[in-house]
Amino acid sequence: MYIAIVVLLTIVLPLALAIVDRFVVHAPSGFLVLLAFWMAFWAGGVRLLMAGLRQTLRPELTTQQIFGIKGQEVLPVMREVGFANLAMGTLGVLSVLDRSLLVPAALVSGLYYGFARSEEHTSELQSHSFISYAVFCLKKK
Repeated sequence: MYIAIVVLLTIVLPLALAIVDRFVVHAPSGFLVLLAFWMAFWAGGVRLLMAGLRQTLRPELTTQQIFGIKGQEVLPVMREVGFANLAMGTLGVLSVLDRSLLVPAALVSGLYYGFARSEEHTSELQSHSFISYAVFCLKKK
């Protein structure tokens, strides 16, 4: 279930909405800009916001299910990670309301996913795509 949610929020929904925006709604932006926008919202916003809520409210679920750590001593650290994910997720979600937040949201979440790839169940392809869209957004700025 976890993997399915990650794939849905990081690949399927951003790609589907970028396609709809470009080819059905005929948005004036190019496809890559639309993809970066929807990745910032879904992968960088919704996904990290959900992870942050889970890690803040129930840190033991992440430490035990993802990392296989059963001790209580690591829970405060996981809560701190949750707060960081809440902050990054909020930025990504707010990029829908204020497009000027797109570049910071893409950069922060792209770097986070790129560095966190080895620690979670994110594939190398996903990792490269997140870093690429962060760099793409910086170049567009």
